[in-house]
Amino acid sequence: MGEFSRYRSLLSDLPCGRLGVALALAVALFGCSSEEYDQRLGVTLRQARTATPFVGLWQQTTSLGDGEVTLRVPRQIAKGERSFAFDTASADPVNADEPLAADRVVPSFLRLEGHMVTYESLLPLVDRTGKTRLWPLYFSVFVFAQRDEAGSGDDASGDSASAERDAAALRDRVRKELSDVFGERRPVPRNAAPDQDASSMIGVEAEWQAMSLPTPKSLEQRVDWHRLLAGGEQRFYRYVSQDGGKVAKASRRVGDMILWHRYFPPEEILGPVEGGEQAAITSGRHVVLLFRAPFGITRSTGLVELSAAVAGTVEVHQPPVAEVVDAPEAASEAK
Repeated sequence: MGEFSRYRSLLSDLPCGRLGVALALAVALFGCSSEEYDQRLGVTLRQARTATPFVGLWQQTTSLGDGEVTLRVPRQIAKGERSFAFDTASADPVNADEPLAADRVVPSFLRLEGHMVTYESLLPLVDRTGKTRLWPLYFSVFVFAQRDEAGSGDDASGDSASAERDAAALRDRVRKELSDVFGERRPVPRNAAPDQDASSMIGVEAEWQAMSLPTPKSLEQRVDWHRLLAGGEQRFYRYVSQDGGKVAKASRRVGDMILWHRYFPPEEILGPVEGGEQAAITSGRHVVLLFRAPFGITRSTGLVELSAAVAGTVEVHQPPVAEVVDAPEAASEAK
């Protein structure tokens, strides 16, 4: 009975809603001796603590850009008629003959290169009339090489000091671009957003916040990222009925933007995902994650915490060296 009480108190320390973790813990602990109990308890709790921050993500790793980046995607991004993935060259995912609005992929006021993908998931949200409508959650990934963002004249493959200057200058520029649109951080005006709560804010934080995030491999293995929160009126796209079909229409609504940035130096870039010969790595990579959603979606999904979990799963890989085939050989193989 004493062991059960001890087990129950440990379960009470787990975050609410982690029933799967709790059941796994119970299966692992019951039916063993006291010594085995203590051993299994330590192992299982370490596994539970490692898994808990990432339970909102798909277990399977997603590979982007020929394996240049791998990460785990939020479970809200699911296969089906309400979730899409596109880039700047994509057509409308529902109406293939219609072009995709550029600001549906990346907001027009944000200058970021290296766009790899934007995920869009339409999630239910109750509007001010009491009706439930679908509103989008956007998640975009950008990856690009180090460059002289600071204008210091340093070579893009320079030392760690030049890389830090480059990363800081990049973050400063992005923050200014958002501040020019949203202004500085302040409470949401009354009735400006029907789905706001007491903690809702608009504008841009005064500075990027340095964060140390756990990885799926171990909570003790931390990675350093910078996070910036912003909010304000944005264009969000929804599908509405028109002429017997569905058409994407933009609506202006107050919502959140959550940005994460990390510079991966050359020594942290891993080998190719699929193996094979690895090219010489001469410069690091910037990775920027951008999440956007109306306030109500941010709150219902726990998007701030969820985005941190995604950031903790990001790895950057060197693409394999492409095999070069001489033209005559290629021609003979084609015959």
